[in-house]
Amino acid sequence: MSHPSLGRPPLDLTAGSPDAARRIQLAAHQLRSSDTPLARIATQVGYESEAAFNRAFKRSLGVPPAAWRRNVLESQNPLGPTS
Repeated sequence: MSHPSLGRPPLDLTAGSPDAARRIQLAAHQLRSSDTPLARIATQVGYESEAAFNRAFKRSLGVPPAAWRRNVLESQNPLGPTS
């Protein structure tokens, strides 16, 4: 009897899992409410690298975390960017 996950890449085993979704939610909260660097947020929510965090975040929310943070901050400031 074979295990149903044999032969699948590790990503297929975790993508869409409740734990992965929760980590992205925690990261999004930190991105919205702090200026903590992306690499630190990635580590805090359990990713081994910023690159892995970027891929997971984009897969989940459709945009990379830096762009998501920028969009959220711009939408909170009705006058637009300050630069």
